[in-house]
Amino acid sequence: MAPPRGINLNDLSPRSHGGYDWTARVRGATAGEVTVHFGDVATAAEAFIHDSPMIVGCVAWVKSKRLIAALAARPVALVVNKEFGLRVQGHPEREALMPLVGGVPAGILPAPTPAGPVLDPVRCVGWTAKGRFGALMHHKFLVRLDAAGTPAAVWTGSFNLTAGAESNIENGMTIHNAAIARAFLEEFTRVWALSEPLLFSAGTPTPGSNANVAVKVPVPRRKPAAKRKPAAKKTTVRKPAAKKATPANKTAAARKPAAKKPAAPRAAAAKKRGTK
Repeated sequence: MAPPRGINLNDLSPRSHGGYDWTARVRGATAGEVTVHFGDVATAAEAFIHDSPMIVGCVAWVKSKRLIAALAARPVALVVNKEFGLRVQGHPEREALMPLVGGVPAGILPAPTPAGPVLDPVRCVGWTAKGRFGALMHHKFLVRLDAAGTPAAVWTGSFNLTAGAESNIENGMTIHNAAIARAFLEEFTRVWALSEPLLFSAGTPTPGSNANVAVKVPVPRRKPAAKRKPAAKKTTVRKPAAKKATPANKTAAARKPAAKKPAAPRAAAAKKRGTK
């Protein structure tokens, strides 16, 4: 399987100080019945699934093709986080889970036993609302059941069963202890009692609902209408407004000196003097 796009943080190594080789360091350990996994956590999870005759569990997101293929090869019952995409035909959230076929007998769970002979392959729990975050079913654990349905071991940790999580810095843990496995099976039974089918009827939690709605078919979105270019604005040159007559202007006009009359010619003046 091709690695996910982008950077895989597990391929990075810290800078060497004094020649220390970080790549030689063992990531993980086993003590008694417990093994912790770091680095390539997905391969450890895949090995746990392959070694399990039956699997039940609660995992928030399950999308990894190779891990889903491993789960589909055996009886399985999972609870995932509730999201609207789960009830939409062709949606990646829904289509990724379709290979799971179920087959886990309902009678192997602690009382009260769910109705029906076998458990659904996948159900969901949570509170989902469009455009906002709701309360999540955020568990990440798988319980290994032997052929008789007895809990034998547990896988848990931070790792979601998604291809994207393979590039994250995650941790995983396997616990080979019947008492611990039984405690996780009890928790699975409680969450299963709260669960709803993938075709849930409402975004709000409806514990134990078995109501199925018709699978929704996505409606193709209409292409937005092409935006019209705004009409070019006409530029008009405005004439300067005439100045209004103000008291100050009137006073200035009144102060202008009166025009002088032209002096009479000298000949006319002499004639006047001779007639006297």
